[in-house]
Amino acid sequence: MLSAEAAAAGVVLDRYEPVPSPTTAAPTAGPTAKPSAKPAKPPADPLLAPGWDKTSVLLTARGAGPQLVQFLRRLERLSPLMVQSDLAVKAGTPAELRLNLSYYDARPSP
Repeated sequence: MLSAEAAAAGVVLDRYEPVPSPTTAAPTAGPTAKPSAKPAKPPADPLLAPGWDKTSVLLTARGAGPQLVQFLRRLERLSPLMVQSDLAVKAGTPAELRLNLSYYDARPSP
């Protein structure tokens, strides 16, 4: 679906890499660790409802500025449950767009 939207906008996808979901790791003892310090819990994702899965990917695309803007607009129209974050654009010929894309999907019933 993403490659079809990229082709329609005239951009080239360079990278489509899954991003592992954050997990709570056991704190490691080190010289800077305080014995009374409590490990910080990651904030809960407000969009992640019971019965839903979250998938995140790191996406890098190349193209002209207007083409990249059109690609972002096409991504926004795909689903209201698709969130773009950590957007970075590197100027050049062609320009490079890098972003994290998370989408939420109902977990299939067994």
